[in-house]
Amino acid sequence: MSAPRDKKCAILISSCDAYRDAWGPFFELFFRYWPDCPFPVFLISTGKIFPDARVTTIPISPDRGWASNMLTALSKYPHPFLLYMQEDYFLKRPVSSLRVQALIDVMQKERAACLMLYPAPGPNSRYKNYRDIGAIRPGTPYRVSLQAGIWNTEVFTRLLKKGERGAEMEHDGSARSYDFSEPFLSVSRGVFFPYDKSAVVDYFSTGITKGRWHGGVRRFFAAQGVSADLSHRPVESSAAARRHFLKSLPFLSPLVRFAFRIEYKLKTLFE
Repeated sequence: MSAPRDKKCAILISSCDAYRDAWGPFFELFFRYWPDCPFPVFLISTGKIFPDARVTTIPISPDRGWASNMLTALSKYPHPFLLYMQEDYFLKRPVSSLRVQALIDVMQKERAACLMLYPAPGPNSRYKNYRDIGAIRPGTPYRVSLQAGIWNTEVFTRLLKKGERGAEMEHDGSARSYDFSEPFLSVSRGVFFPYDKSAVVDYFSTGITKGRWHGGVRRFFAAQGVSADLSHRPVESSAAARRHFLKSLPFLSPLVRFAFRIEYKLKTLFE
């Protein structure tokens, strides 16, 4: 007999049919590492249905873009909280249902906008007397992050703007969030291993970038024993893979990210 579903929150996986080659490995790893997930699981698509009784597909057609599709999906979504993920967030270690449920309780108690489970960017100020949860101050880049996190559904809906892409939501939505009274929270980051040891939902981030497989995803799938067809899209270049690796280094990553931002701005200026 299956466990009763928690109606307070649900998992909402943002996707579209162009990324359906990631659905198989995503759900294989999701249910491997979170077999007792107590929440309903929803997948946003642009028409295709994922054939698994544990997953409810929300097909949206025609495709009107990330934010407009999300608003349509949320209009069919009865849960006060959502745990946002994307189809290329491939889980790599077990998820504790008790920990996630406890954090949802914190969200409800504090009437928070969100509580990020993957601390990117992570908190930059203390929040009350919590030891492993902090606040993300207004003015912080990526205060609105689309990494894995629990969101108040009503607040998330207010932040959305029709026609925006996900990257625009993170940038412009962060600016819009400054006017929100609700606290934006995150689990704390570790010092030496800022994501792997502190993330409540830990995953290979991000499996697909600019339409290409991450350079390390083949090795990751092989190590996980996951069979995936990688022939539907190219794998990123060696140079891009090196950038990902440098960005992941705990102490060098801020400097590396800054250098890449300067490089991008110079390229844009001269183009």
